[in-house]
Amino acid sequence: MEGEEPLGMLQPRKEQEVQAPPRGAAARRRLRWRSLASALTAFTRASAPGLNEDEETARAALDYLFRESVTPARQFLARRFEVRDESLAADLVQGVFVRLWERRATLRFDSQAAWFAFLQTALRNAFIDRVVRPRDGTAPGGDAAETAAEAAGDSGADAARSLVAALLDAAEAGALRTLADRVFLEIDAAVPDEEMDRRLLAAQMFYLDGVPWNVVLRRLGPARRLAGSGAALSREALDAWIADPGTLRRLAYHALYYENDRLALFLMDAPDGAGTAALDALARRAESACAGRAAGEPAEWGGGRWTWAEALVLLWRCRNALLREQILARNDCPLDAAGVDALSARLRDALPFRGEMEALVQRLGEDRARASCGHIGLWQRLALQYRLFDDLPHRDILDRTAPAAAVVDYPLNLGRLNVWLSNGRLQARLARYAARRDGEEAEEEAGRQPAGGRR
Repeated sequence: MEGEEPLGMLQPRKEQEVQAPPRGAAARRRLRWRSLASALTAFTRASAPGLNEDEETARAALDYLFRESVTPARQFLARRFEVRDESLAADLVQGVFVRLWERRATLRFDSQAAWFAFLQTALRNAFIDRVVRPRDGTAPGGDAAETAAEAAGDSGADAARSLVAALLDAAEAGALRTLADRVFLEIDAAVPDEEMDRRLLAAQMFYLDGVPWNVVLRRLGPARRLAGSGAALSREALDAWIADPGTLRRLAYHALYYENDRLALFLMDAPDGAGTAALDALARRAESACAGRAAGEPAEWGGGRWTWAEALVLLWRCRNALLREQILARNDCPLDAAGVDALSARLRDALPFRGEMEALVQRLGEDRARASCGHIGLWQRLALQYRLFDDLPHRDILDRTAPAAAVVDYPLNLGRLNVWLSNGRLQARLARYAARRDGEEAEEEAGRQPAGGRR
């Protein structure tokens, strides 16, 4: 990614120039790997203590891993924790790689899947450590790489951390999303924003990642205090968090919402770690193939399921949200009307939303899933997101919501969706809630002013 520096450039330049002799630096520059898998093998072998230990090779391999993984790492932070601030995301990713380098002798990666599983766990832990500060006011003490490699081996320092006064500063769009969560998912107004996110994180760890409750408690408690209550976060409080209907609806929303790039990556069966840059490159290769004589050949991704022509139209349709008429109006469209219609039908059958909901039902239990996710607010929240932020037409929104709604017996159809979205009704409801909340906050502030200071 432009502007990114490999891990080897994270150290102060003067120190690096002294420590890296010209011969070693030149040798390191000559090292190249053809794939992430080969770089992982080289890093693991060169990092192991013994005869094969080679710091130069290990550093060069980790430089390669950093360059190849920084984009999917940032996308994971944005998708799972809504970290949109580029500076914060860069700090979290760099911190994980620096600690990974420090612990390289104890880590082993036998596959790309193991690498990305480690990376996601380390990023999750780094995010938690950024949210929770030690009570003595020192810098965060959690070692994200260590806790990722040793899931149950949290250090005792975690028990001494307290809740931060506020979460990371949210961008305007992020604040709007949180407000929409409160309105449509019916989050208790008494629950502060920071506790909302902690509850969601606890539910994600417990239900989606399969983390045992005692490990969740160690990561988010037990000595951390609930906001405003003065009570310790106990097993009973944690159980209440992960059983709260509003939290479960928020969990479902994050699982079911696919932004356009995420959906395109899923449908193209993208390789592990692929992200926006890889999609851009795939689109260029598809355009080149269709401009030549390779339009009917299997695309690079997808296991032969899509031709290059179908892959190009798929990207237009799902990534760029082009309508059928807009696709057919393009001079470079490689499919005729019948081909576009046939592809659209295949895409509807391949959408992930029903499968995501079925997986949630299995993890939550049928009764709990139906009680929380069969609520109108979850589907209105998704409809608002797709309309307000992604600008999708109603029919596309229905394709992305109705299959999942059917799993929990919620009757979602185009007529109901049109009623919700006509004349900005959902947006108006959101605006009314925001105005009412602002008014209540203003009254509370006025009530705190000394009587002599009022007019």
